[in-house]
Amino acid sequence: MPQQIDGVVFYSMDEVVEATRVVRQTIWRWRKGGKIPPGHSFRGGQQVLFTSSEFQTICEFANRVEPISGSLDQLGLFNGHERRRP
Repeated sequence: MPQQIDGVVFYSMDEVVEATRVVRQTIWRWRKGGKIPPGHSFRGGQQVLFTSSEFQTICEFANRVEPISGSLDQLGLFNGHERRRP
């Protein structure tokens, strides 16, 4: 359940993981890579919290669908080679 601190609603890392169905390590990697907001340190860095807008941004990023450019050579995938057809 989100918590309110100084009038601002924050979501915990556990809530982000549950909402996105993405493992914690992936969330940390996305944060480190600048793909999602870094969040806010709470209680001396013991906890990372995200505002409502950051939470929404993370959920949208986790559930994005992107086209794959070109078609993949299926046989190449089975042989350990990822080749794209022109």
